[in-house]
Amino acid sequence: MLKPVHPLQLYAYLLRKTRELPPHVQNYYRHHIRQFNSHLDEEDPKRISEIMNKAVDDMEWLIRKMTFQPEGQFTPYSGRGQIHHWL
Repeated sequence: MLKPVHPLQLYAYLLRKTRELPPHVQNYYRHHIRQFNSHLDEEDPKRISEIMNKAVDDMEWLIRKMTFQPEGQFTPYSGRGQIHHWL
């Protein structure tokens, strides 16, 4: 799938991508995606694009991390694993 170009596409994309995460963390990340409100007042198209690209890159990184890390070692509060920082 192509990267989303509009914020609503990003929202739907990120929610779909949570299905690729282990079941025990899917609800955690869905909750943070649904709490989106940090950049609602952003109007600069370049900045919006940067935020969206960062969100996609972080989700892809998280999925790769979850693919290679044993299930029992993951803590959703550690490091870059918190995707809500760009929402």
